[in-house]
Amino acid sequence: MPLDPAHIRDQKFRLVMRGYDVQAVDAFLERLQVDLAELLADRDTAQATAEPAPASTAGGPRAEGEDSTAARALRTLARAEQMAEQVMADAAAEAEERRASAQAEAEEVLAAARRESGRLEAELHLRRQRDVGALVVEAQRLRAEIERLGTIERRCLQGMQAWLSEQQRALEEHVPVTDVVPAAVAPLHGDPLDPAA
Repeated sequence: MPLDPAHIRDQKFRLVMRGYDVQAVDAFLERLQVDLAELLADRDTAQATAEPAPASTAGGPRAEGEDSTAARALRTLARAEQMAEQVMADAAAEAEERRASAQAEAEEVLAAARRESGRLEAELHLRRQRDVGALVVEAQRLRAEIERLGTIERRCLQGMQAWLSEQQRALEEHVPVTDVVPAAVAPLHGDPLDPAA
């Protein structure tokens, strides 16, 4: 598609990070638009003022000045079109490269976040299992301690009941109580206020 100044003026580029300097691209396009407009105007003027060659020179070479100006204008126009197309192609390629780079970076960040999430979840699961295991061990220890204390309590009750039964039998048989007081009970029989006791 041939370019004209309106195409250059209306061309818009997307803004991307780390892309071309926007002001420099705008300045270049503006200068290119002005040069292209001048070249097109010169070409139109040259075509409008060109007179058909006389019959005797028809098909012969054109005037040297006119030919060189028109050829130069056409070459400059072709170069301007190539440069504009190259600028647009470069901008499109860089935009695509930036988009692909951003996409790859986003995917890498997402993958890293998923890996970290999996690691934290596994660590939390392991810690939970460790805590539950410790609680189970502690519960088993407490059950064993309760069982041991229950066994001691039963033995004490049985001993106490046996002793009480023996005492009751002794009372029922009217066994006389001797004056001998067991050593563990002796301090209770004296007068606690008597210093001689």
